[in-house]
Amino acid sequence: MRNVYIFLILLICVTTVNAQFTANFTADDLYEDGLLNENNNWGGTSNWFVNVVSGAVSTQTDYAQAFWGQSINVNINSTSTFEVSLKLSGPLLGVNDRMLALIGFNPTGKTNGGADREFINLKYVGTNGKLKIQKKFGGNLTNVGYQNGFLFEPSAWKSQDIIVKVALTLGTTKDNTRISARMINPSQNISLDIGYYEGVSQAFYNAAISNGVAYGFFQSYALNDGVEDSELENFAVSSVSLLTNDTLGFESKSPLMFSLLQNPVQNELGITGLDTGSQISIYSISGAKVHTQEFNGKSINVSNLNAGLYFLETPGYSVKKFLKK
Repeated sequence: MRNVYIFLILLICVTTVNAQFTANFTADDLYEDGLLNENNNWGGTSNWFVNVVSGAVSTQTDYAQAFWGQSINVNINSTSTFEVSLKLSGPLLGVNDRMLALIGFNPTGKTNGGADREFINLKYVGTNGKLKIQKKFGGNLTNVGYQNGFLFEPSAWKSQDIIVKVALTLGTTKDNTRISARMINPSQNISLDIGYYEGVSQAFYNAAISNGVAYGFFQSYALNDGVEDSELENFAVSSVSLLTNDTLGFESKSPLMFSLLQNPVQNELGITGLDTGSQISIYSISGAKVHTQEFNGKSINVSNLNAGLYFLETPGYSVKKFLKK
């Protein structure tokens, strides 16, 4: 039984399964009118309200948080995406820049992960009324292609149904883990460039590696414009989805594959299918590099490693996990 248990753990560790989870805020999906956080699948603050007739949850309050309890599997070098269909409506005035919304990943399910969340923000640009997609604490994302930029004209987002996709690509360390994003207006058939930032908090990375899952969240921020006598702004979400292996349109080459001959391993780690001369790096679960060498076609001596889970990385190849006994 113990051997079967170990085998199942390893199978879970090394296998990525395509999956999609979607929540539509309708009676068909077993939602009821009232507070979203009274639904068993959701946590957060008590100012998101479900309306099953409109099929959406909405808030007119700043700093309203919604944490989805549905998890998505995450693995080294895999990409998982949180997709939010939303509408921002109301006057949306003011001359000052402000963050309207945060969308991204939470490490702690239905509870607030605080500073360890990873996300993008939607910024209102006061000088021209455009909507900009930015990285976590402000500032430009690194672009891919840069044809359409990261700004929507007012006519492309105010009172429009738009989709925001935020993707998590888990790296071998917190520093090469990537958050990428894209904003789309499907009715007008326009979208922004894909942008990204690299580097997540150590706590977020540790939780993703240890638990093998991540969770999605959305939040209003400085939603209201503060203009005297103007109507309140409204942030409505009609559906959310978590998807595996959705790269937002990134073109990527499939990594080459190689195999580990022993897993779990005690002293000697045999490898097949790897080119001689390839540079091998082994990382602990905390992201520390614990071993590096050039592959000479022979097994690797790992007897000096402590018992635990490790990642073996070599450029151009898939990352492998192994368990040291």
